[in-house]
Amino acid sequence: MSKPSGSSVNIAKSLSQEGVPNPHRAVGDACLANVELATCASNYGQDQVPEFRRGQKPRACAACSRSKLSCDKASPCGRCITRNLACRSRELPDIISTSDHKHNDTSKELLYSSSPRQSDAGMSFLKGLANPKAATMLDCFTTNPVVNENIPEMDLDMEPTEDSSPSLNEDVSFIPCTFPPFFNDQVREFRHDGDILTTSRGFSPLIPALKADGSGALDKCSETLIRELSTLHSSLSATDPSYREAFDPEVAQSVFAPHSLRNFTTTFFRLSHVYVPVVHMPSFGSEDTSTALILAVVLCGATRSPPRDDALSAKGFLRLAEEYTFRHLNELMAKEAAATRSVIEALQAALLIHFVQFLMNSVETRRRNQTQRRPTLASAVRRLGLSQTRHSPNSTPSQFIHAEACIRTTTWIMLADWHQTSMFHVPPVMTIEEIRCDLPCPRELWDTQDITEHDIELYRQQRLTSPPHYVSLKDFTEALMREHWGGMQMFPLDSLTLSGLELAVFAISSIAVSAQLTSMLPFVSSSLLRALSRWQQLWEAVTAKVDQDYLQITGMSRHCGEFCCLSQKVIKVSVSGRKLPPYLDRVGHDTVAELYNFILEH
Repeated sequence: MSKPSGSSVNIAKSLSQEGVPNPHRAVGDACLANVELATCASNYGQDQVPEFRRGQKPRACAACSRSKLSCDKASPCGRCITRNLACRSRELPDIISTSDHKHNDTSKELLYSSSPRQSDAGMSFLKGLANPKAATMLDCFTTNPVVNENIPEMDLDMEPTEDSSPSLNEDVSFIPCTFPPFFNDQVREFRHDGDILTTSRGFSPLIPALKADGSGALDKCSETLIRELSTLHSSLSATDPSYREAFDPEVAQSVFAPHSLRNFTTTFFRLSHVYVPVVHMPSFGSEDTSTALILAVVLCGATRSPPRDDALSAKGFLRLAEEYTFRHLNELMAKEAAATRSVIEALQAALLIHFVQFLMNSVETRRRNQTQRRPTLASAVRRLGLSQTRHSPNSTPSQFIHAEACIRTTTWIMLADWHQTSMFHVPPVMTIEEIRCDLPCPRELWDTQDITEHDIELYRQQRLTSPPHYVSLKDFTEALMREHWGGMQMFPLDSLTLSGLELAVFAISSIAVSAQLTSMLPFVSSSLLRALSRWQQLWEAVTAKVDQDYLQITGMSRHCGEFCCLSQKVIKVSVSGRKLPPYLDRVGHDTVAELYNFILEH
């Protein structure tokens, strides 16, 4: 079981004044819990009982943990009592009868089939992601057995409060037992020699918006959001024939109530932030945080929240939020084409909503993404000059944070573009040539509260020892593509991260799709296949140094081997001389069905 990340621990601490039970028990309670566990273990035929240690934080029971619900940590807990469930410690192994041994062996094969060294050819993850029968791509993460992320427990205050609407009956049988986050927890970037930023280790930022003395920003934002969204809804209803959404003031009051904003914000930073880590956690919720960014964070968090009334209703505001964030971005860009904090936050808000909308299997939404939203995001990056951002050797902490915000925003806009290029066989909007900004710094440094000049200097020294082709994605991709690459010794693994490899494989994939769409693929196919082969060598070398437990906490990065296989298939099928399948025979698709069939057939 992996250790919860520092940010998760501090998020739990920051909620301690909002109704979360005190995690520390008296010694007498621990003794009583030991008696209960012993009885429970005896009933289940277990010989070993997990040992409670003085000062050890009690953990949520197995049922609450699977369902991502708060647990009062009693023995048995209140939720299990009301649902007539056996309250079992997560420390106890699952009970499997003798007749189930064969089934258990099969389950173990599925569990570990998501290893990048075993599942790439089968592409199980991509098959689930591109399932055309699913309502959203997120369905893959509740039904696909290869999505077996190991996530730290989540203790949030999910109980109704005075300003909340009646919620759904949170029966464990209603909430899928495999309700893992799509945006999974990544404890830290892989380093062969361990953590390069020892001064930052153990620091966990306290998010201003979630602190007891900082919730005023969300309270104020609640009123502003409801008022401004209502006004925009009325305007769109009168002027945009394609806008057909409903706006119920009572539902809006529930979704954007202060307590809902806090819960959704917590879920975002707990589950979503590690997938799109562009928001600066230690400053989110300060007085300068834009309303558009709060809206985007809240709705992203809602899509990953347990299916309560407010979370389910929040998804109905995605279309309106899309208009709100992109209009806000366009208005700021018209006034000032400078990379100020307000402009960067507006760009981040639009990006987050764009990511969520990309996951929805809606033809109308997908067409709007392709024709309007992707070009808008790319154009903003170019006008602001963000793709050229480099860290100054003499930057102050505030300057470093601002530059890193620009770098991360550019990087994930680019990644969103190239991801859709592969999924829907459309030309990329952004090119590798223009991505000359630094690669993102380790997320641990980005999320550090009160970053110091010493932290920055340690990071700068680490970069100075890295090869030149690790400076930017453009340099890294060119090193993989060149005729003579110098072998593995030119790519030291202690400076190579899984997220860096993720960016590189999508870069090469975008080149392959672009070459296929411009009839240039026959002339560059050998170079692209060679680059992908080199990438695979690096990928296998890096993943070979980490165990399965670590791979289960690396989010999307762990599945990049499948995207490499997809790119190889695209190249080989395109130059085979045979009739092209529908996925490759047409430019642009509105659904994932073409990709799904291509994977099945090839």
